[in-house]
Amino acid sequence: MTEYTAQAEYHDLESVRVHSPGFETFAGIIDPEPNLFRSNFSIEAAQAEHQRVVNTLQDEGVEVHYLEENIASGNQFKSLLEEVEIDFENIDETRQDDIAKQIRSQLQSLADSEKLQLVACQTTIVRHGDSIDGDSETQLSGIQGDRIDKSSLHFAEPLSNLYFQRDPQIVTAEGPVLASPAFSTRQGEVDIARAAWEGIAGSIVCDVPADLHIEGGDYIPCGDFGLVGIAPTEGNENKQLRTSLEAAEYLLDHDAFGHDVVGLVEAPYDADKESHRENGKDVESAMEIMHLDTWFNVAADGIAVGREKLVNNTTIHVYETDETGYTKQQEMNFGDFLRARDYTIIPVEYEERAIATNFLTLGDGKVLAACFADDNGNPDTERNKTIERMKDAGIEVVPDGKGLPISELRSGYGGIHCMTTPLNRRS
Repeated sequence: MTEYTAQAEYHDLESVRVHSPGFETFAGIIDPEPNLFRSNFSIEAAQAEHQRVVNTLQDEGVEVHYLEENIASGNQFKSLLEEVEIDFENIDETRQDDIAKQIRSQLQSLADSEKLQLVACQTTIVRHGDSIDGDSETQLSGIQGDRIDKSSLHFAEPLSNLYFQRDPQIVTAEGPVLASPAFSTRQGEVDIARAAWEGIAGSIVCDVPADLHIEGGDYIPCGDFGLVGIAPTEGNENKQLRTSLEAAEYLLDHDAFGHDVVGLVEAPYDADKESHRENGKDVESAMEIMHLDTWFNVAADGIAVGREKLVNNTTIHVYETDETGYTKQQEMNFGDFLRARDYTIIPVEYEERAIATNFLTLGDGKVLAACFADDNGNPDTERNKTIERMKDAGIEVVPDGKGLPISELRSGYGGIHCMTTPLNRRS
């Protein structure tokens, strides 16, 4: 059986999981804020951008798995579809069992992508009785009762963020770990992720309890050490970020990472707020730095990319392991921690903060980057200075040294790193 592990972000990416945004995304487009989106966008255009991401990955020799394929490979849709409810309104009880059996059979015959969208919309199917007075079969001779029923689909908090496949799980050197999202809008993604892992791996390493919160975008493996973004540990009552200290420590206690050293990096909330003030902006810091990968990433062994002010103005809690498990050794400046490990930090322009660190590392010194586009939809060199700095540092940027414009996809508040789950990396 294939091992699904990732020891370092810069190890060769062999396989990856994605999900093309489907109808479940529509709720976020109609009403962005409660669905954690930046703004509305076109699903059709986003799907086209997503396909270009997939094509580029395949061109680079990466095996691309679609979420529905992983679920179907282990026959996991059967149990997921049982969560789709069937309700009846004014339907005679003597007909309900037959109708339910018929609908359940129809659900199982759907294409896998359609099954996933139905589940992701958290759907209830409602069969309504007819509104014709008297005996329907008498009034409509030859027409069965089912023909004059009505049906409707009710969606309860569709999982709009499902195309951001990074967050419902973490893949460590030990294997897959199921995450625990902080927002109810995303919590339903975990059962879908569980079905996908059961479909291809059969088991997971660890399942974080629902009352602790951690998301995949907060984990970056770096070989001997790993990094986990956490919420600030002081004055945190108004800093609702995605991963808690308690959740990270839970994974440490369960030896879920497989690194000698694990650093818990506090989200640089205050430094981010100060950075916005310096640039005359008033934005939501809790969304701008929601995950570690929104302000920091690793492009090669020894080369990081990050918002320099944030890297140099936050704290890392350093844990080391021995025969008894992990113990906290010290707290120190995050920038100093990286420099002590001979890491160079490529700085990110403030204006490029939305996507500059949200690239996917394909191998040591090779990244698939998102980029800003000009008015014609082509990469704009003047607006992608971080990409130029990466190339100057010897990083290969694909495709074509320019990256991919993802103006529609990033409106959901994420980039290419957010949209991909690394299934396996080879050292």
